[in-house]
Amino acid sequence: MSPRSLIGFVLGLGALACSADSAPPPAAPQAAAQRSSAEVRWRPARAPGRTALLEAPARVLPAAAGRAVVAAPLRARIVSIAAVAGDEVAAGAPLLEIAMPEAAVAAAEYLAAVDQLAAQERRNAQLTELRALGLTRTSELAAIELELARLRGARELAAATLRSANLSLGDARALAARGGRTTLRAPRAGRITQLAAVIGAVAAPDDVLVEVSGGGSTRVEVALSYPLPPSSRFEIELATETREARLVGLAPDRARDGTTRAWFDVDVAQATGALGRLRVLPPQGTAVLVPATALSRDAAGAYVWRRDRDRPRRLGVQVLVTSGADALVAGPKEGDAIASIASAVAEETP
Repeated sequence: MSPRSLIGFVLGLGALACSADSAPPPAAPQAAAQRSSAEVRWRPARAPGRTALLEAPARVLPAAAGRAVVAAPLRARIVSIAAVAGDEVAAGAPLLEIAMPEAAVAAAEYLAAVDQLAAQERRNAQLTELRALGLTRTSELAAIELELARLRGARELAAATLRSANLSLGDARALAARGGRTTLRAPRAGRITQLAAVIGAVAAPDDVLVEVSGGGSTRVEVALSYPLPPSSRFEIELATETREARLVGLAPDRARDGTTRAWFDVDVAQATGALGRLRVLPPQGTAVLVPATALSRDAAGAYVWRRDRDRPRRLGVQVLVTSGADALVAGPKEGDAIASIASAVAEETP
């Protein structure tokens, strides 16, 4: 290489080194915590639907009006059943045929007492005539009078048994002939809400076999473990039905188990003693559902991140209830875009 070429090569290396020293440093990466709004998953706040603030056990109470029960007045065997639960029946419609041995015995004793009384009264009339002629003794009349008194007592005792069973004395002969069989009928028009009879089963006196509801509201008692939130809505699940409920009143004091009794009316026919659940719902338009992972808390309280002009903004909320993957909160409006995972959003000053 000639001297002139060597000098040019050295000068070129120097210029290259100066150019490398004067280049600006590479930009530092942004902090991992500073995420843009586009990187966050947003979910719309949803209407709560039937999400309950709280639930409590409920029980249907007996109702003095609007319902009637049918029971066996004496020990009875179920012979046949003419209706099923859910049927609409008219007043006087046949429901059950039962056989009551005690009624059969009472009917037979009543008939026997009536027949014997008739015979003894005829005998007493004859002896009275003979006594006037001096042809009979006073002791014979006394014996007849004693027997008449015994027979009258037996007749009244048998008649009382039949009357207590709501059986007609005029039907005593037919009742005795049928072995105490009789038909239980609907005491009023309505729908059968309970039928606890089984053919061949023996029912004790006053066992409720059928309950008939004539409509109207059902009174339900609830044991509350927590106070009812103001302006709440109520519904009660009974059997396969869920109906809106109206709060009637609250007990002034707690029960021994620490719960507070509350009473509600429901417009549905249900059997006395039926069990269900009260569901307390938030007022319409006051709460929404958001993902439970959308919630954050600090000293100021609970909050979520809401998207506002493509930027996350902190929004304080009142947490009403958390259930599974969702939280029921007051604060956001239905449709607001809420960050599904609060930790994915970096705090930014609005």
